Amino acid sequence: HTHTHTHTHTHTHTPPLTILTYLISVFILHRYGLKKETTLMVGDRLSTDITFGKAGGYTTLLVLTGISTLEDITRESPPPEVIPDYYTPCFGDLLLE
Repeated sequence: HTHTHTHTHTHTHTPPLTILTYLISVFILHRYGLKKETTLMVGDRLSTDITFGKAGGYTTLLVLTGISTLEDITRESPPPEVIPDYYTPCFGDLLLE
């Protein structure tokens, strides 16, 4: 005599990254009274900082003093979500004298 048991599992799905990125972005904008059009996302890592900025619709700046390198964005066919709008070798290059 064979018994077959069927288990039904209810799964809670985590929203896609783009939805989470959007919600975090909206929170940051409202919390600090910022406008997306005049906010620059600055970071040193393509996979987190630049990807977040691009997904949130921000202008992005990669600083080359951290994890990611110029080769990471100039190699053959990098994913569009990791290509920053701008890059600079050092954050200090942005300071006006």
